[in-house]
Amino acid sequence: DQNGISRMATDGSAITPVVEGTVDMFLYTNDSLYYSQNGQILRIFSVQKADSGSSIPYDPPKATVFNYTLNSTESLLYYQAQDGIYRISLATPVLSATKPSKLCSETNAQAIYLTDDRIYYIDDAGELYSMALDGSDLKAVEES
Repeated sequence: DQNGISRMATDGSAITPVVEGTVDMFLYTNDSLYYSQNGQILRIFSVQKADSGSSIPYDPPKATVFNYTLNSTESLLYYQAQDGIYRISLATPVLSATKPSKLCSETNAQAIYLTDDRIYYIDDAGELYSMALDGSDLKAVEES
């Protein structure tokens, strides 16, 4: 969206800008807002307390397509980089302290979806693929 991201009260009042400018995609989880802007995945740690447009720097991955999951042991961010799909733990606010894991060499994922045991992605030709959460068992999903 070109108008950024705003927050508001549950009754629709008190609309406050949080992120200005064009945002490619965003998601809110665990009291943090993740969004892609200018080719990077950015994070606001506590949207409840965020000042307008502020975010805590954390060495963001260069990507626009991403998804997030929280399992019983850690928070994971899955994202499409220039040379493949990666997974990184969000256990620390400084991502450079954690090494991302390359799951596959797909370079044209248009969307990434997560389930309990699989990652699904759609490439730029509209083909659907799936793989295990660790990147193994990559296969095209056939229509039935």
